[in-house]
Amino acid sequence: MNFKCPLLLIVILLVTTTVFSQRDPMRYGRIDKADLELQYYEADSAANALILGDFGNLRIIWNSTNNNFEYQFTRHLRIKVFKTPGFDHGNFKLLLYKGDFSEERASKINATSYYLEDNKVEKTELSRRDIFNEEVNARYNSTNFSVPGLREGCVFEVEYTIISDFYRHLPKWEFQHDIPAVFSEFRIGYPEYFNYSRQIRGFLDMTEHKTSDSPEAITIITTQRGAMNRPMNETHRINYRQDNELFRIENIPAFRREPYMDHPVNYVSHVEFELNSVNFPHAPITDFTSSWQQINQNLVSGCLFGEQLKRSGLIKMKQRRLWMPAAIPRNA
Repeated sequence: MNFKCPLLLIVILLVTTTVFSQRDPMRYGRIDKADLELQYYEADSAANALILGDFGNLRIIWNSTNNNFEYQFTRHLRIKVFKTPGFDHGNFKLLLYKGDFSEERASKINATSYYLEDNKVEKTELSRRDIFNEEVNARYNSTNFSVPGLREGCVFEVEYTIISDFYRHLPKWEFQHDIPAVFSEFRIGYPEYFNYSRQIRGFLDMTEHKTSDSPEAITIITTQRGAMNRPMNETHRINYRQDNELFRIENIPAFRREPYMDHPVNYVSHVEFELNSVNFPHAPITDFTSSWQQINQNLVSGCLFGEQLKRSGLIKMKQRRLWMPAAIPRNA
């Protein structure tokens, strides 16, 4: 949904702010030598790797080029590798959704491994030519890369940003993975126009959870024709409230599947957001709350589910039987 200003010819975003005024829990490139010297994790000595920190920051901001809101999601991950199997955590495949008129994109990708050489910290950095793009299917691309220079005892960190117009479907944040973590923190901030419902799932308690709001503003410049057809610039300031939320869990155990366990998504600690409605100024409320009919329509039109139903053979026959009206006894 576009949020447009009448007679707007040039839109310039002049003011953006961070979600929280407090500092980020990690700074890229600042590695503690003690982490490089760490031999094992006391809380889980069998772990082949340890997440030293996992920090996600999601903001919904105004894009002056597209004349629309978008979200920017940045992740900063730092991992200590104890054993060779831990190398697998250095492989990344960023799934990016493709819509009919726009698609998600990954940017600002950085990956660096650090290790001790003659008691000095050395590093190996990811090269741009080692980042690959792949078409997964009709609706998804992926950006793939692997952290270079991994070895037992090293520490590596990765940072990337995903930019997306699809603010209806925000990425969920998983606090728990198959290796333990020292901490995992997620921050989110969005304008008051967006009404999201939030769900926290899993069995781990939050170490820190707080909400806040802050006054924010977008300043735009409109260019119109005045007397003698001369261009005239006008400045408009749009004030709004930004809603912020912070989630943090510390000392997180590794998630391990148990016998007869169904899908892990029902047990892994995570937080997710669903857009219920948007209410832009001078515009009617747009409701995104789904009915079962809408859910069915979304599934049928989706590439991962609906496209399979269009195939011939056994799936097509099963589909026809399921969609066949059931015979109801007259005396029911």
